[in-house]
Amino acid sequence: MEEALARCAEVAEGVAGDRQAEALILCVTAHLEAMRGSFELSRELCQQSRTRLEELGLRVEAAAMVLESSRVETLAGDHVAAERELRRGFEVLQTLGERYVLSTLSGLLAQTLWAQGRPDEADDMSALAEELSDPDDIDAQVHWRCVRAKVLAHRGDADEAETLARSAVELLEPTDAYVLQIEAFADLGEVLAMLDRPGASDAFLRAHALADAKGSDVLAERVLAILDPAR
Repeated sequence: MEEALARCAEVAEGVAGDRQAEALILCVTAHLEAMRGSFELSRELCQQSRTRLEELGLRVEAAAMVLESSRVETLAGDHVAAERELRRGFEVLQTLGERYVLSTLSGLLAQTLWAQGRPDEADDMSALAEELSDPDDIDAQVHWRCVRAKVLAHRGDADEAETLARSAVELLEPTDAYVLQIEAFADLGEVLAMLDRPGASDAFLRAHALADAKGSDVLAERVLAILDPAR
């Protein structure tokens, strides 16, 4: 974590004066700070990033940065705020007819709706994410699969739910998308637990181990919170 933040600072110094590049680095830094629990700083960095992009007239980029600002709120445990951030970007991108970022955004919005106990809305949004997703867009493909798997498990469609959840994990195997891997393994564990099928503990342990390796107590705590909501 510290190494990644140091690298961001190094890159920021190298692009000093390029306001667009500075804004994008602020987004990444905000996400990293949230992963170590510095939520107020993360929110401030997100606001700075959005302001710079809007001042430059970069509407798509300003809308897309909600991918990071929503993750900050999710890590902080505020799913209502995460939804608010995502819908802000969703409206702009939908109006502009942008599809690539919108596919990932729709998947994240589906996850946020699920986290708030709104499975039917989450399912509808996952269907939109599936429709918009390019076959080679791993992030988007993983998000809609994970949400759909949880909705199907909630409805008792056991076999398809497990198949989708496992396919999301398999898509990530050749990648180094560790944060997404943590989330996918946690979702697999949640699906298997809902279905009372074997493997749930192994999935949660894998997610927790990856979070520890990433150096994020916040991510590790999120995995434990799925196991024990009272946390």
